[in-house]
Amino acid sequence: METTTEVTVTVTSTYRSPNDACQDIVDVALTEPLGARVLVDGATGDEVDVATVG
Repeated sequence: METTTEVTVTVTSTYRSPNDACQDIVDVALTEPLGARVLVDGATGDEVDVATVG
């Protein structure tokens, strides 16, 4: 969900292996660049640190 101040992303994994944490890359298409908006983990409600590449 996107608002003017934050973007909330919820990822659900159906793969259940006790020795393999889900660390896949997830691409999300936004209507506008993230910019100064806060990225929020939809499962926990916690703010997520964002690293820029390039």
